[in-house]
Amino acid sequence: LGVLFLTPLLRLFLNKMAPGNYLSAVLIGDPQGKISFYPFFPWFFLVGAGFLTGYFYSEYRTGRFLTYGALVGIMISLAAFPFLNPLDPSNLFGVTSQIPISYIIFIFGSFIFLISLLELIFKKITLSEYNPMIVIGRRILPIYLITILITLPLASALKNSAKYGDNIYTFLTLTLITLTIAYLSGVALTYRHKKPPAVAGGFY
Repeated sequence: LGVLFLTPLLRLFLNKMAPGNYLSAVLIGDPQGKISFYPFFPWFFLVGAGFLTGYFYSEYRTGRFLTYGALVGIMISLAAFPFLNPLDPSNLFGVTSQIPISYIIFIFGSFIFLISLLELIFKKITLSEYNPMIVIGRRILPIYLITILITLPLASALKNSAKYGDNIYTFLTLTLITLTIAYLSGVALTYRHKKPPAVAGGFY
């Protein structure tokens, strides 16, 4: 929450004091749209929210809690929805650093709602350890780093490609590639860290 509250103040201050500074762009996004990425403020809010959500759902996995989670999530999404300004998906490499905070809140609310709803529906079903959601969610940080290292050069190559350029095809292609790399990385990490089978006298 502190990240969300500080974002407008930091943008106001840094846009005046250091509008062309790279560190400023890393923290709050690039006002000129020349550098495209998800800046620390306000997107780091989603990282903290994700960790807290995972903790609460592991500790309080009850029907009542999940029902409240679904209701709160949909209420947050509906509250943020009127403040969502239209985005131009064709401007992929200039829009990401200045997406309004309302989008971050909307994404968070939708995430809480969907996770609560899916948990209510499937909580009694044991899913495979190679299920995409389990594979990616279990080791999200190393998977994130791996996909960043691989997709950043691809993003640059697609941006300069005459076939793709700055348009929606770039976005769709990168999304498909990123999800594929994320899943394959998660499968590799899952296979590597699988527990050895139990044997007489204890475990290896």
